[in-house]
Amino acid sequence: MMPPTEPDSLDGSSSLERSRSLRAVLLILFAALTLTGCVVALNPYYRDADLLRDPALEGRWIDEDGSEWHFTAGEGLTYQLRYTSGKGERAQGPRTVEARLLQLGDDRFLDLTVDPKADEDSLFDLHLIPVHSAWHLTIEGDTMTLASLDPNWVEAETEAGRSRASYVEVHGWRVLTGSTADLQTVLAAALGTPGGLQQPGVLHRVDADQASLSGEH
Repeated sequence: MMPPTEPDSLDGSSSLERSRSLRAVLLILFAALTLTGCVVALNPYYRDADLLRDPALEGRWIDEDGSEWHFTAGEGLTYQLRYTSGKGERAQGPRTVEARLLQLGDDRFLDLTVDPKADEDSLFDLHLIPVHSAWHLTIEGDTMTLASLDPNWVEAETEAGRSRASYVEVHGWRVLTGSTADLQTVLAAALGTPGGLQQPGVLHRVDADQASLSGEH
């Protein structure tokens, strides 16, 4: 679900700059999801009762591609994730997305999304629909793993009638359209089925000195 070509602003330079910034956030987040072939959903994967905090999540993490994931506590039970895609001259960002940590049974997931804060005066903002991605999360010491739903498994489960959350394909993206309850059923099924989740990505925690050496933003 790539954002459309940006039109001229209808409400002055400040709205245009905000739209450009939001577009950059979406492009970088979508780039991260594309690398994993991630499935996205129109509705959140969490209910308020599922959310929690864990200080172990906070801080800077580097994945296998050198991209940086920097989690800080936000308002309520939200986190702010400053994501920098790639490293060195190819780095993009950092840009900030919203993260929420949820507990489903014995397992934890991250729900990632963006907040366009659309207003009726901006034609560009009105055509942005934030989607949600779910990432199975483990943290052991200074090592984190993140695994998303496997799109081929989602397709097979849906076509076989075993999934409560149907999906639509938009420009090659599989977009789940079920309710939060349906989405959580999909996550539970994926956990209990070989191939339900993709191979997890591995991230390692970095301290302030290491982050500075790697190109702190």
